[in-house]
Amino acid sequence: MEDIRRYVDEQIFTLPGLENKEELIVLLTGSRATGTNTDESDVDIDVLCPSKVYYSIQKEMLSAQKTNSVYNAFYKLPEHNWERYFGSKANRPHFSLLKFDDIRQRIEEYDDVHHWIWNNAKVIQDSHGRFRDLLSEYKSYPMGVLVNKIKYRWLLSLYWFIDGYPWHHKSDLELLPAGTAIFNGINELYRFFFLVEGKPYPYQEKLASFVRQTSLGAKYIDYLTNIVEMVIGADGNMEPWKRLDKAVEMLCCSDRSIVLEKMEKECSEAMIKIGVDPSWVAADYDNIDELLMGKLGVAPF
Repeated sequence: MEDIRRYVDEQIFTLPGLENKEELIVLLTGSRATGTNTDESDVDIDVLCPSKVYYSIQKEMLSAQKTNSVYNAFYKLPEHNWERYFGSKANRPHFSLLKFDDIRQRIEEYDDVHHWIWNNAKVIQDSHGRFRDLLSEYKSYPMGVLVNKIKYRWLLSLYWFIDGYPWHHKSDLELLPAGTAIFNGINELYRFFFLVEGKPYPYQEKLASFVRQTSLGAKYIDYLTNIVEMVIGADGNMEPWKRLDKAVEMLCCSDRSIVLEKMEKECSEAMIKIGVDPSWVAADYDNIDELLMGKLGVAPF
């Protein structure tokens, strides 16, 4: 962390318009925070501050032509000789200036991705403990919120496999929506795997990478990855529609897959264990109107 602290001291604590560096909450995020980085990975830093400090810095940065708007607070600094901080292999370091109240709002709204990002962040500076206190206050989901999220993701995954897939396809123009439906449904399953353990999930790019950290994800990631490879034609031995039809059957026709049958059973058991009404779980896709009417979240159309 020594090189990161030196970067923060020289590039962030010296920002124009900043009077007191103690007002800044400085966090390491991205792959270097989660321990999944390589030597070539970006160095992602997020800087949280009060609105007054944010606008004070942004006005000065705008005057210095370091940004084109007070609302654009993403910086790649320094402009030259940046290799001196993290070496020539690492991608150029950058940081974002964010208003603390905006982050608080996303945390209070139980935004899953924000909860995942900030709970995985490494604290470089939090002098007054504001960031620590915020995460502590909203450490876990209230049961009602969690149950709705679980229902939403479960039904949404089924929706993509059952209603989103063009089962009676007549044209190759439907190849795109067919593949998209399968990928969307699998990503929703990944999100479900996190939530059914009471955990937030990462942004879409990282879902497959981190889903192994969940019990269901660890068991079924290989099965689902095989389906993804089938959709993209990794082996190249099957015609597109044969591949897609077989892939979607492996996701919603449990009478044709012992693995799927077992996965569905374990998903149902996990929902009941965490607090979803057993009668709701038993009804399964008969609950689809809750999704389509927007009772659980944004409808999928």
